[in-house]
Formats: sequence, C-alpha cells, structure tokens
Amino acid sequence: MRHVRDCPQCVLGQHGLVAPEELLLGMVALPVPAAVAAGIAGVKAASMLPKMLAVAAARHNLCFVFGSGEGNRVRGNRFSGNGRSGLDLNFASPVTVEYNWSYDDGENVLAGAGHALRHNAAWASANHGFTDDAGAISGLTLTNNTAFANRGSGLALPGGPATLRANAAISNGIEPAGVAPGSTETRNSWQENGWSAATFRSTDPASAEGPRAADGTFPETHYLVTGNGVGASMRN
Repeated sequence: MRHVRDCPQCVLGQHGLVAPEELLLGMVALPVPAAVAAGIAGVKAASMLPKMLAVAAARHNLCFVFGSGEGNRVRGNRFSGNGRSGLDLNFASPVTVEYNWSYDDGENVLAGAGHALRHNAAWASANHGFTDDAGAISGLTLTNNTAFANRGSGLALPGGPATLRANAAISNGIEPAGVAPGSTETRNSWQENGWSAATFRSTDPASAEGPRAADGTFPETHYLVTGNGVGASMRN
C-alpha cells in the first residue's frame, strides 16, 4: 500500500487524458495499458479500468462510470482545476467516497446508486459542491462532509431521499442544501443557529492546497476545521 501523487488538472482534466507516470485514484497503484498507471483503492473488477479511462471526457478529473462499483472505495484524493467535475461517480451500485478534497472544480457528481460519502470537502466550485445532477437516485448517505464557498448550492440532491448527518455547508451561493422530500437530516449546520464562516478555524485554503506530507498524507491544516464534530475532519 502506498500513496502516489495528486491528480494534476491536466490529467483527465481540462486537456483530456495525457499520460503521467501515475494517476492518483486511491492508494494502490495498478498498471494500465498505454503508459498510464492508475491507483485504485480496493477495486474488485480491474476490467472496468479501460472503460473508465476511455470515457474520461475533457474537463473531468476522475470519472467512475459503467457497471457495478460495489465494495470499492475512493479515498485520499485531491481534485482541482477541472471545468466540469472533480469526481464524476455513476456506478449502478454503492461506492464509498471518503477523505477527498475538491476545489476550483465545476462540481462533484454523485449518481447511479446510494453511495456513502464521509469526511469529504468541496470548496470554490463553479457550481454545486456535491450534487446528484438531478437524476433519480435513492439511498445516498452523507456524513461529516463540508461544502464551502461554492457558487451553487453546497449540496444539491433533489433526485431522491438521502440521509445527511453532521455535514457543514457554509457561504455557498444558492443555499446550504437542497434535498428531496423524504430525506433524513440530523445535526447539519443549516439546521442549527450560529453557523458562519467564522465557525471554521481557518478560511484560508493555502495550507490545504499545499504539498502532501512526506508520507503521502494530506498536508496539516486548520482550513474548514470546526472542532465540534460537524463537517469534514480535513485529514486522511
């Protein structure tokens, strides 16, 4: 098990597929044809990789689409500088998405199944922080995620009932969270009084967007940390 480097914006990003030595999708490096190596955490069906790479359209950073993704995990990635999606997830079965950061992207699309998201953060997106893209979806679970200063909604989840617990959505352009009828919401920032940008220990993203530590983990940061059990921990 080892970390590899972050996805730069030109890898499955604004300029399409290039061919870096390694592309960080998780924590385990697996060889892929055409001189592209991908790191996938816990992938059970490696046969999906050629399809995933082939459909990674320009302006997306990381696309997980087609087939079943059950049992897989997307962890410890940073997505940035993508005109459309930082993470575009459209598997027909649930995927766990945890401890990822997305910033200066279009948005993060969560479609296809009842995925589980925890301790992810999205900031400065051109649209929504997290969204189901208005597609029919049921069973999404979001726990301890943070959406800050996105131009759209922090969370835009109109496609079906979701479960939202201890998420923070602050200073977003449209609303903290737009969710479908029947959703369950518990101890989220928009349900409590007194929440503002001042709740975070820091709103300066410089440390979070800096280099990883020598061991491959995220840089130490107080950015978007609440210290009260709500929102992302901003660690991995």
